[in-house]
Amino acid sequence: MRNNYGINHIMNRDGVYYYIRRVPCDLSDFYAIKRLCFSLKTKSINTARRLSRSIEQKLEDYWLGLRLQNLDIPQIKVSSKPKNTLDQDDVSLSDALELYLKLKGQGKDQVFFRTAKRNNVKNILICSSTSSTNPIPPVSIKNELDHWSDEKEQCNSKKYTSAAKTYMEKAAFKFCNENNLRLSVFLPTGLYGPAILPEHLKHNPFLWIKSVLEGGPPRHQRVPNDSASLIHLQDLAKLFLTAYEIPSASGRYFGVLESFHWNDIYKECQKLIPDMQMPEPMSEDPVAPTQFDFKRRDSLGIKIRDFPTIMRETVEWIKSKPF
Repeated sequence: MRNNYGINHIMNRDGVYYYIRRVPCDLSDFYAIKRLCFSLKTKSINTARRLSRSIEQKLEDYWLGLRLQNLDIPQIKVSSKPKNTLDQDDVSLSDALELYLKLKGQGKDQVFFRTAKRNNVKNILICSSTSSTNPIPPVSIKNELDHWSDEKEQCNSKKYTSAAKTYMEKAAFKFCNENNLRLSVFLPTGLYGPAILPEHLKHNPFLWIKSVLEGGPPRHQRVPNDSASLIHLQDLAKLFLTAYEIPSASGRYFGVLESFHWNDIYKECQKLIPDMQMPEPMSEDPVAPTQFDFKRRDSLGIKIRDFPTIMRETVEWIKSKPF
């Protein structure tokens, strides 16, 4: 017996679930087949959905790498000349801009291109992540000014996305200091509230909350003994706008309400969705959530929604089927 596969790319064959997905047309040269099909080795629909989401994310990352191979990226020339000199063959900022527009500009309107090409910008805001504030050894209370992650250690731990954010911040501060630009960097994690694009529903936390609303599995099979930071998207936007409008604002700012243990996150969600599937409870004593020094964040004067309100507004927004 076979069932047609849908948005989860799952097919049931004789009681066992398979992952099935067509190879994108622009990547057909990399494959000798037209579609991928392999067993998920489970008869549980919930397990199959969870595995499918994990495979989908890994495939998207892999396919992005293949697409980048087909791009005509300017070669970076290793030169013995002083760093402040440029040869005609060296990569310029304009080359970098054109590459950025080629990678990120697909489907964007003209406002995106006009904004990117403006050359009179003096005030810059960047969205990074709290993952750039994890020093070694760890500290009991993190602050934005003193605590930095080590990007080399992050790469060694295969935390490449986190390493990229740490490196990006350091490079941005160096560039802005050298060019007399005002830079404000916000460090959020766990964006809740109303998402902006339909594709955001394919990512957490929206993905797992939508799953439990529809009777599916939660994000974790067992409650992890760990914490997660979060903030409402609209509150984060207010922080950005305030930093832009206040001339004295600059530097790094935490963009989170605070950090909560996953046990508390699931319990709060269950208050809003009483019949939701819950992960298996943990047996050990819960670790303390990550602690932050919020003096700089609070100096911007933005009142941030509390935890129950953030969860309630997120669940209500997903229930409204906005897209």
